[in-house]
Order: sequence, then structure tokens, then C-alpha cells
Amino acid sequence: MSSRLWRVFLISVAYAGAVIGAGFVSGREVVQFFAVHGGRGLAGAALATLAFAGLGAAAAYLSRLSGRHDYRDLVVHVSGPRLGEGFSVLMTLTLASALAIMLAGGGALAHQQLGWDYTAGTAATSSVIVLILVSDLRGLLWVNGVLVPLLLSGQLAVAIATLRASPIPLARLVNISPAAAGLPWWLMALLYAGYNLVVGLSILPPATRRAKSPGEAAFAALAGGLVLGFCALATTALSLALWPTVAGVDIPTAYAVAQRWPGRQGLVSVALWLAMVMSGTANAYGLGTRLAKLLRGPINRWAVAAVVICLPVTKLGFARAIAILYPMAGAGGLAVIIVAVIRRFKAGRWPAS
Repeated sequence: MSSRLWRVFLISVAYAGAVIGAGFVSGREVVQFFAVHGGRGLAGAALATLAFAGLGAAAAYLSRLSGRHDYRDLVVHVSGPRLGEGFSVLMTLTLASALAIMLAGGGALAHQQLGWDYTAGTAATSSVIVLILVSDLRGLLWVNGVLVPLLLSGQLAVAIATLRASPIPLARLVNISPAAAGLPWWLMALLYAGYNLVVGLSILPPATRRAKSPGEAAFAALAGGLVLGFCALATTALSLALWPTVAGVDIPTAYAVAQRWPGRQGLVSVALWLAMVMSGTANAYGLGTRLAKLLRGPINRWAVAAVVICLPVTKLGFARAIAILYPMAGAGGLAVIIVAVIRRFKAGRWPAS
């Protein structure tokens, strides 16, 4: 692999790794954002892919072009200090909601696959994250670089195998009726993209330091966004092929594996759980960094405190937490994007910081 391709790969994996977590790899967020809209959910997944990849590429391009490799500096550069401060608050709340969902995902996975009590599964996941936080994090970062491509490949393999075995032809998936009335499919797609962009911006600007040019940074983010979007599309199709049974399942990906390869549930469950632990650790560390700046003290201590603070939110349950917290964070992300675009057109250029 050439040095250029290696740099693009690393940036793409960093972007994807920031997004992959309990909701994505489990398939639960895909069900709640897209599959509930029936066949239109496929259009929603496609729209979210374009928005997520396009906005991510634009953010990476501007970050590398301006030399702003911190998310707050980048937002201040684009839209001024007030919006930058607002985005900083939004990022903190989004990381907190993502951490709570990772913890809830561990509980839901343990309950569905092992028959454990949900609370026991959440406590076990929290304990492992705390142990990692008080130890050396460098090994975790290396594992993340290896596991992210494997998880995406595995998710695609499960979707393809399920669709090939399904009695419903691919062409008929678009005719499946919506499960229930709610927000329009296109709005849910934009909320999904808004949430993921907020999470992605926690890692994308610093990752663009590796790029040799703004164009290379943009291409890497575009590639990462398109790969994630393709996985979301495939998982939406998988969910529609198993509809409506999968609507009531907390971990649709594990359910699909159980239907197709009953003997491999354990391996898939371990991979899903590792993804939840890694994402939860990253979110807790990000929160610890912000709390340490505000209140002073060791980052790891505040990261552990963040885990404890977020534990009560897991009482919502995995599916309900995704249904409530993701759209709220997505709405905040969309608001930041809209304000930034308005300021761009009013100023005729990107405001200087």
C-alpha cells in the first residue's frame, strides 16, 4: 500500500471509528431511523449517506486548508466564536448521550445473547470501561484501527447473506409499508446525519493532520462516510428483509446472525461488545478532557466520573435511549450546520476567527 493510500485509510478509519458504536453496529439505530419508514427508509439511508459523506468531506477540507485541527477552532473559524461555544456545549452533551447509549447497549447485548439481567450487563460493561480508563489507552487505539474494518466487513457480510437467503426479492423491499406514523423519512435522515457529523467532528479535524493536502483530507473523509453509508443501506435492507420481527429486537445484527449462522452468535456478540466498549471509552475520555479543562484535575478521574454520571440514563433502555437521545443531538447538529451556511452566504466567505 502506498503512503498516500495509507494516509487516506487511517483518516477514513478514524472517522468511521468515531461513528461506530452501540447503535450502528447493533443495527438498532438503522431500524429506528430508517427501517420504520418501510421502503422509504432505503431512500432515507441514501440521503443520510450523501449528507454525512459530503459534510464530512467539507469539514475535513476546511480543517486542513485553515490549519484548524480542533473541532472548536474549526467551528469558530467557519461561523464565529458564539457558535463555536455553542457547538462545544453540544459536543459535550452528545458525547454524554453516546456514552449512555454504549453502556445501555452492553446491557441489552448481555440480556439478549446471554440471558443476563439488563442491569448486570450494563454494570459489567461500565466496569470494563472504567478499568481501561485507569490504565494505558494506547493499546485500545491500536485495536480500534484493526477492529473497525473487521466490524464493517462483518456487518456487510451478514446483510448480504441475509438478503440472499430472504424469500423477499430486493426489488420488493421498497414496497414494504411504514411501521408507524412519525417524523418524515427525509427529516429522520438529516437528523441521523447531523448526529453523526457532531460525533465525527470530535476526531476528524485532528485526523486531517496526516493529510498532505486539503483535497486528500476531503477524499479520505468522503470515503469513510460513503463506506459507513453503504453499511447503513445494507443494514436497512437486512432489517426490511426480516421485518416486522426485527422491529422488537434490541440487537438486530446479532438476531440476523442467529437466524443464518446459529453457531457463530458468540463470536459476533464479542465483536459487538468490544465495539461498544471502545466507543464508550473514547466518549468517556472525551468528556473527561472537557471536564478537566473546566474543573481541573486528572482527565482519567473525570472520565470515570462521566461513566458514573451517565449510568442513570441507561434506565431508559437501549432502544428508547437511541430513540430519544439521537434525534435531540441530531437536531442540535443540524442547527449548527444551518447557522454556519447562513453566515457563509451572508458574509460571502468563511468568517475569519
